Amino acid sequence: MKEVKNYYGNSLNYEYINFSDYFRTLSSEGKRQSFLSEKKFVEVKKQIGEILSELIAEYTGYESTSVMKETANDIFVSLLYCLDMALFTFESHEDALDFIIENDVRTVYKKGQKVIKQCVFECISLLVKAKNSRINYPHSRYNKMLDGEILAYLKRYDSKYFAHGMSRYISYDSANGCGGYRGILYLKKHLENIIFENSFVNDFGEELIQNLIYGYCENNYIAYNEIESNIYSIVLMNRIIAELAGNEGLTVSKEGALKISKLLKKLPENEQRRIIIDTAEKYFDDSYTKKSSIRLAGHVVNAIKNNDLNKILYIGELR
Repeated sequence: MKEVKNYYGNSLNYEYINFSDYFRTLSSEGKRQSFLSEKKFVEVKKQIGEILSELIAEYTGYESTSVMKETANDIFVSLLYCLDMALFTFESHEDALDFIIENDVRTVYKKGQKVIKQCVFECISLLVKAKNSRINYPHSRYNKMLDGEILAYLKRYDSKYFAHGMSRYISYDSANGCGGYRGILYLKKHLENIIFENSFVNDFGEELIQNLIYGYCENNYIAYNEIESNIYSIVLMNRIIAELAGNEGLTVSKEGALKISKLLKKLPENEQRRIIIDTAEKYFDDSYTKKSSIRLAGHVVNAIKNNDLNKILYIGELR
């Protein structure tokens, strides 16, 4: 990583830099450490104000220079999101700060717009890949996501006035979620998650997965197409518990589930979590599944405590 230093040998304090508000926090830290002069800092704020005024005027069709407070705030946050997107292309905070120092805000903004457009194209490609690798199961929210919701979002995506917007346009969540991501970056991360989950689930075979989920629905009195749980999470939980029971597949028998529950109940909750996580890491070596197991381990502990392990996996013989 390249290190920016001033004549006093100061360097950036990363604790003051927030990726959720990257341009502003990086600029402020740059000023605090004297990499960004007071004159440059004032000029940056002035240029942001000028671009914001232009966007508001454009939004109103140049008929007014004012809009409702909520709309103005959305446009302002969208502008900052675009500036952030430009800086995310650099490998270090120092390189990103150099770009701010060496260019005016309009140049950063134009770069951000290009990055966003490229990200939209990437999302279209990822959507095709997600559809081609889809899990063959009548999960209404899962299929609605792939067949309509994502494409509808891409069609109405507004990189100028609402680039940061994304919340709750997609009804099916990936197992690990996309915390910390907004706008088109949220969608890209979500699609990457779904593609991984599709591949993971499909590796077990279509017929086996259909039988597993059908059985899960029957045990929990859920309509086959109205299941709310994430499919990948159910499959992963079955694999982990089956491994603990000494089974190489996905089958968790009633006897096996009872045995595992009794054994784990004898241990403290933190030890129960550790066993679940260690079992997943023993069988899988990818970071996504490891992260999933950490989150799901808490669900296992709660399910065992309440004697309802069937709520998070399918217990029974698989045909």
